[in-house]
Amino acid sequence: MKHRIAEIDQWFTPPLYRDIDEAALSRFNARVLVPLPSKEARIDILRRAMKGVVIDMSDADWLSVSERAGKYSGRDLMSVCR
Repeated sequence: MKHRIAEIDQWFTPPLYRDIDEAALSRFNARVLVPLPSKEARIDILRRAMKGVVIDMSDADWLSVSERAGKYSGRDLMSVCR
């Protein structure tokens, strides 16, 4: 599992609000900023996304993945699991 986590860290960088072009943002009437999920929420999102997939991960493994994905949104986490 550690190899896969390192692989994800190298190629996946989540889009950040500040990286979005101001011209694109100006086309929307309102801006809603949704905070990133907590560590516990990330674990829950990851477990739900991987439901039905045969995977052998301990609680410590889930915690490790969750901690490494601290800057990922819920949508980013779901995309990584696909």
